[in-house]
Amino acid sequence: MVENMPEKQNIEYKSSWHEEYLKWIGGFANAQGGRIYIGRDDAATVVGVEDYKKLMEELPNKIKNNMGITAEVNLLQESGKHYIEEVPDGRKPFEQIMFFFTSEQIGRIIAELSINYNIDTCVHHTCEECMLREYVVSPGWDTLRTFFAAIGKHLRDGFYVHNPAAESLALTSLVYQIISRPEGCLRTRVLGSTDPEKEFMERQMHDYIFSDMTLEELAQKANRSLSSFKKKFKEFYNEPPHRWVVRQRLMHARLQVISTDRDITIISLECKFPNPSYFIRLFRKEFGLTPVQYRVKYSHNTSKHRKEDV
Repeated sequence: MVENMPEKQNIEYKSSWHEEYLKWIGGFANAQGGRIYIGRDDAATVVGVEDYKKLMEELPNKIKNNMGITAEVNLLQESGKHYIEEVPDGRKPFEQIMFFFTSEQIGRIIAELSINYNIDTCVHHTCEECMLREYVVSPGWDTLRTFFAAIGKHLRDGFYVHNPAAESLALTSLVYQIISRPEGCLRTRVLGSTDPEKEFMERQMHDYIFSDMTLEELAQKANRSLSSFKKKFKEFYNEPPHRWVVRQRLMHARLQVISTDRDITIISLECKFPNPSYFIRLFRKEFGLTPVQYRVKYSHNTSKHRKEDV
């Protein structure tokens, strides 16, 4: 699905963020900037965002790395429900164009390009960025910029409304441009998007981070033995499941440390660390500072923070 996010009086409302089932590639063109609210419906009613912790952690870097702009991302609350406000840098207004696709869609397109046009779909490139990062960054090229400029015009003209054939052709054109380029992380990531087993494992692991499910139960859900599950996970992510989970929990904890004045003990327990001392030790090892030191250094509201023992 191709979706435009036009500015209406500089404000756009989105009831949810679509990452739970899709991968995306974004391009941008100059337009009037504004604010985007995630967790408000079209009537601006707060409906809440269930995965707000994850989004707060990931959105700033994704906006910066994929669109080349900085944005203030704020976690807000109303009637007990959380929602997110994105305020792009006013000096760099933008229009955001997003392509949403499933692994089945991308697999069909790649197969058609390979069979009908003899396009090479083999992956010969690999690097640390491909293996470890959840997203890749690639500089644009002239034909890609021209492509997104045309897409933007068609979106403003309403060309894609109720036009699935046009959407499919646009996505096919984008995939062709990427996989026909020389080897690189973006090409590798798109060609690797057709692995349903990796996609399933990724969804399961994200659900597992803060659950009480054991790794044995997770392996059983994937129809694998524990040893086979660990081996396959390391093949996908280049690190053991336990280390990956701990790192994800630390990233969520870091967000809580710098965006709230909550007690460090509560944060450590909610992020599933067995005790505060162990959490502080891991936090210092990962980020170079204790949680309190990190809060003082990076928080925008240090004057509101309580004094806590390190």
